[in-house]
Amino acid sequence: MATEPFSAELVAKLKQATAWRFNTRLGTVFTPRFFCCTDPNEMGVVEGKQPVAVLEMTPNPSFPGDNVTFDGQDSYDPDGSIASYAFTFEDGTPSSSTSSNGTVSWAAAGEYEVTLVVTDGTGQKSSPARVIQRVVEPAEAFFIGTSNGVFFTDDGGQSWTAKNNGLSGDALGVNDLTIDPATQNLAQGSKTLWIATDGGVYVSNDGGGSWAQKNPAGVSNQWGDSPAPTIDDVAFKALRFAGDKLFVAGTWLNGSAYRSWAWHTEDFAAMRTDTGQAVTWTQISTGWAG
Repeated sequence: MATEPFSAELVAKLKQATAWRFNTRLGTVFTPRFFCCTDPNEMGVVEGKQPVAVLEMTPNPSFPGDNVTFDGQDSYDPDGSIASYAFTFEDGTPSSSTSSNGTVSWAAAGEYEVTLVVTDGTGQKSSPARVIQRVVEPAEAFFIGTSNGVFFTDDGGQSWTAKNNGLSGDALGVNDLTIDPATQNLAQGSKTLWIATDGGVYVSNDGGGSWAQKNPAGVSNQWGDSPAPTIDDVAFKALRFAGDKLFVAGTWLNGSAYRSWAWHTEDFAAMRTDTGQAVTWTQISTGWAG
């Protein structure tokens, strides 16, 4: 029978006093133990392993104007802890953040780079984590003009939102609606809309949130009608962008005879604001009768 090289009393004392352990087969074995600290950053370590940035964007892709969640909370430091976060959002709102998570949005469709750099407790920075955020226009989002005004849908017509603030009476009978090509790729709430109605020509530069009338100043009366037609008599029927001009056509029924006119404008500074600023129109026809 084998004899223990140390007494039971000595073995007990060794186990209590040190990190050394005694094994009857292997002899003395040393198992290192930290008695004070588990985080090397707390031990005053000035250099260690580089932290790792982990970045997640939800949802991706998203729609213009959507709040997209950014999250860096899965970032880690192999030998310590994360002390700070630095996000950058290309063309986003906001353009940067030092929070571990939050939301960001983009006004226009496109592809945008998002980066995250994290710093550990010793000041070491990670390599940038990069994600491309895709922002796309809804496939079935559109405006429509009706006898009750302008409506918007972004779910293929399952639900509609009225966009008629500032319109009433004849202005609600929309004969034509067009989106200003300068803003067609922006988010719904940033588009400039034009409508032609029995009550006039109207513009909205916030996707129908508010409207302002932009009628031409007057009409010709080469037919000698009495009383002479005024611009308030005209029912505006059609709007078209062509090149750098916006064209509009309107009609007036004088008894059984129609009178028609056409105008265009290049006054973009005034036409793309939904305040009461007047637009300079040029009549491009002498009028048609029928």
